[in-house]
Parts: sequence; C-alpha cells; structure tokens
Amino acid sequence: KAISAKIDKGNKKEKMNNKTANIVATVLFSLMTVLSVFSMKNDSLTFDELAHIPAGYSYVKYQDYRVNPEHPPLIKSLSGIPLLFKDLNFPVFSENWKQSQPPAWWVQFDLGNEFVYQSGNNPKEIIFYSRLPMILILLLLGIVTFNWARKIGGNEVAIGVAALFSFSPTLIAHGRLVTTDVGAALGVVLAFLFWI
Repeated sequence: KAISAKIDKGNKKEKMNNKTANIVATVLFSLMTVLSVFSMKNDSLTFDELAHIPAGYSYVKYQDYRVNPEHPPLIKSLSGIPLLFKDLNFPVFSENWKQSQPPAWWVQFDLGNEFVYQSGNNPKEIIFYSRLPMILILLLLGIVTFNWARKIGGNEVAIGVAALFSFSPTLIAHGRLVTTDVGAALGVVLAFLFWI
C-alpha cells in the first residue's frame, strides 16, 4: 500500500497543472494567430470572398440581406463590422445592387468586384480588415477544442490537441478567409459538445 501510494503521489506531481497548460496553450494559439495574420497580409481575394465581403458589409451597413442569401449571415456580418470604421464607397446605384430583375447567381460576384476594386476603395484594406474577425473565429474554435480535450483527457491531451490545431496548415489556410468553413466547423463542434 505504501509503495502504491508513493507511485500515485509521484504521478500526481508529474501531471501538468492547469496554469502551465493555459500558458502553453496561450503561446500556441498566439503563434497560430500571428501566422494567420502575417500569412494573409499579401494574399489575393478568393472567389467566395468576392461575394461574402460585400454581403457582410451590406448586412451591417444597410441591414439588407439580398446579397449572397444562400449562406448563413453571421460569419459574413462579422467580416463587415471592421469595415464600418472605414470610409468606403458602396455601389448602391449599381444594377448589381438594385437587382430590378431576378439576379443570376454571378451578380453577387460582379457586385463584389465593383465594391472591392472599382469604387475607389483600397482593396488591400478591405480584404485585410474583413479577414480579421475570421481569425477570432479560428481562435475561438481552438479554445473550445482545447477545453473539450482537457475535459476528456486532461492537460497533456489538451496541449497535444492545441499543438496540432495551432500548426494545422488546413486551419491556418482557411481560418483567415471570409468563408463559412471555420464558422461551420465551430458550429458543429459546439453542437456536439452541448449534445454530449
């Protein structure tokens, strides 16, 4: 009994405490955030972002949801919030915005092209600032998975999950774009977490 008590006591000492795990996770997630911000700095606009960015801006600026209605609005709305603090020209007189006839699917991309590149706005600023909230969504997903892993397997497992998450090329590549991918992943993880 005395030997097993000493072994148990020794194992408890070797286990990582919450404070240390939180510090390590903070460092990992900080590195992921820095990688995400600096890797997106000079990236061009992706195809989906050409529709999502003007849609998000029009949602928060004009409370108008006509652009890109096939996707849920939350992620796009979050991307539009930083743009409210910029003096941007939105093509409100464009036929692509007015949509007097039922629009074809590509009209949203034409509007995006007008808003980002043809309205006298700085395209790099629009792209950069609209992507920042997406990195916060990525960070939130990382924190949720870290805490869930801690609950299931302890601090060591949680640190392993945080390390894999923080340096995943897929998450870094998609977590900095104005698309619904990482937002949907967060929604699925939260749904499973609360269902369980």
